[in-house]
Amino acid sequence: MSTVLIDQPLSETKASSIYLWMRKLSFLFILFFSFSLQLHAQHDLSITQMIDVDSAGVGDVVTFTIIVNNDGGTDLTGVSVQDSLPENLLYVGDNSSGAYVPSTGIWTIGNIAAATTTVQLEIQAQILAPGVHTSIAQVYAMDGFDVDSAPDDDVITDDDYATKCVSVPFKICPTYNDTVALTAPAGYTMYQWSRNGATISGATNQIYKAIQAGEYTFTADNAATGCNAGSCCPIEVEEACFDLALDKQLASGQSVNVSPGDDVIYTITVHNQGDFYADSIRITDYPATGLTNNSGNWVGNDTLLTIADGGLPTGGLAPNATIPVNITLSIDGNVSADSLLNYAEISSAKDVSQTDNRDIDSTPDTNSNNDGGGLSSSPADNHVDGNGTSTTLDGSAATDEDDHDPQVVYICPNIETPSADATVCSGVNVATLSVTTTNADANGIEFVYYTTQQTGTNMYDGSGTSLGTTTASGGTASLSDVSFPTNATTSPVTYYVYAIINPTPGVTSCRPTQEIEVTVNPLPTASVAGTTTICSGATAVDYTFTGTPNAVVTYNIDGGTATTITL
Repeated sequence: MSTVLIDQPLSETKASSIYLWMRKLSFLFILFFSFSLQLHAQHDLSITQMIDVDSAGVGDVVTFTIIVNNDGGTDLTGVSVQDSLPENLLYVGDNSSGAYVPSTGIWTIGNIAAATTTVQLEIQAQILAPGVHTSIAQVYAMDGFDVDSAPDDDVITDDDYATKCVSVPFKICPTYNDTVALTAPAGYTMYQWSRNGATISGATNQIYKAIQAGEYTFTADNAATGCNAGSCCPIEVEEACFDLALDKQLASGQSVNVSPGDDVIYTITVHNQGDFYADSIRITDYPATGLTNNSGNWVGNDTLLTIADGGLPTGGLAPNATIPVNITLSIDGNVSADSLLNYAEISSAKDVSQTDNRDIDSTPDTNSNNDGGGLSSSPADNHVDGNGTSTTLDGSAATDEDDHDPQVVYICPNIETPSADATVCSGVNVATLSVTTTNADANGIEFVYYTTQQTGTNMYDGSGTSLGTTTASGGTASLSDVSFPTNATTSPVTYYVYAIINPTPGVTSCRPTQEIEVTVNPLPTASVAGTTTICSGATAVDYTFTGTPNAVVTYNIDGGTATTITL
């Protein structure tokens, strides 16, 4: 047995062997240390997703934000994420400067430095239909391995997979007993639907038909968990009905009394009394015989109001909003009717999703003869809250079909250009009383007088004194050599003469008139006082006459030449 002392010098061969052995130990230590470092520097990507709203409406634009987190703090290369928008979400834009391709949903990130903790992408999308719309984002590719997930494996529990949803309410109208079919994803078992947090008995199928408003959710039994096996966003169902109404009136400043050849301006107002934003509202006008549409923005007797052409506000005609539309109708120059009645109607309309919705109290069409209510100048005229149950043209406001409304104008003969006021002495006739008129009927103009001035249409009340009737000739109606009562007073008497239509029109607003004032002065008086005797050849003396001012006095002396003076 030999003993080796540690302080004994080693031979060269032994020293060389020990050196090589220590080199190997050093290499193994370095390799182990390096491996340990690698264990503590593995790649780790995760994804989170956000949305700017949780609930929105059809037509709204929402923004999804996808956030990629560098949880491992390592340099990463070849990174890409996929987020393909689901059906009924229309791509609008993003902030990736071209790195996101909408057709594939691939967002190419490339390298992520170790010092970068997050990168993010914003995608804007427009909602096209109601329902729950879910954006699904996951890591699509990367160089190397992720410590706790694999790219593009659709494992919803992995941290590189994130979803976000937006709920767009379905609409049902109780008036029509509407239902909406709520559909859960296929491929699961043991479905259970709930409404407003309460389990719905017997609702254990993939599809549930909802007949009530509320927030609906479902659960399903499956090996996987997460949003695909339940409702991340509730399915919202709201009560909403489509209801438009219309009234037709004369435009501001437009007289109800018109003449042949006139243009008449009407204002048709559409009322949105429902819960939907309305678009593509078509209005049909039904001009009466003698009326012609003279509006440049109408096609035939129709006009179409849309968001696209600016006829409606952006987003459509909102609930509780109104919009006026003018139409100009020209009256034929040879029309013989006393009045002209025409109607306007909503002939079609849609909501902003271009769905033809049923109106709850009217039926839009192009038939003016099948709408109940709507009797002109009745309580149903301009009424917009009828329930549409009437089947006859009556005056009932309660049962009026409120998308159809009349407006009447009256073809009134006019009376214009009266002759000048006249002043005569008692017993002297007025030479002429005249007016111009479009009334050519025989004895169609009557002149009546009152001793007090009349207002409104009081001169048609029959209490005046008739001076006579006349037939217009060449547009002028006149009476000649018209006498008035003798004025036996000492003061002038004024008579108010009115030209009126004969016989009295039945429509109060169609009773034109013109006034002429006739003043009858009393007979003048004159007298000379006293007697004066003078001698032949003597100087003349003055005589003083008294009497009515401005009266002309004719006198003579001893039958001599008649002389006149004005008092």
